[in-house]
Amino acid sequence: MNSSKLLSALQLDRFIAFDFETTGLEVSSDRPIEVAAVLFEDGKPTDRFCTLINPELPIPKLIQGITGITNDMVSGAPKEGEIIENLLHYIDEYPIVAHNTPFDVSFLEAMALRNGKELKNRKYYDTLTLSRAFLFFQPSHNLSAVSEFYNLSADGAHRAEKDTENCGEVFVELIHEVASYNLNLI
Repeated sequence: MNSSKLLSALQLDRFIAFDFETTGLEVSSDRPIEVAAVLFEDGKPTDRFCTLINPELPIPKLIQGITGITNDMVSGAPKEGEIIENLLHYIDEYPIVAHNTPFDVSFLEAMALRNGKELKNRKYYDTLTLSRAFLFFQPSHNLSAVSEFYNLSADGAHRAEKDTENCGEVFVELIHEVASYNLNLI
């Protein structure tokens, strides 16, 4: 079955691949510094919402080294309160796909809560969990490793837009992987 028909049968003909880059791992004290949401239609990226975010606190050197995002880069960027409404409008009620979904969703929920916004109900899909289940033979399941497994370039990793686009493409590949198994085996 081709991608378009398979995704349509699963009601995933439209989904949002999503990623945050943050000042750290603690949702209670760290803040987003970049967000990307890429709309996939019939398995292909068709539109995107991407922006740096001023976290209103210093970005640790470790995070600057990983992401390449510096304090200077975000100093003139919009604050989360200035982008949250547009972001929530963009993601609408589409299913969200992320690599380690609980991390990104926790930051999205916290951002919405801090700004008095409510998230719409939706389905969430996690490419990390799918990779661990269906690519169990792989030694690593980080997004770069899984992207490379599917011959996607990992150049630009740890920047939200590139990670988000790869995540969506990995998701489509993993859906095909899952569909290749006998239903009784799954």
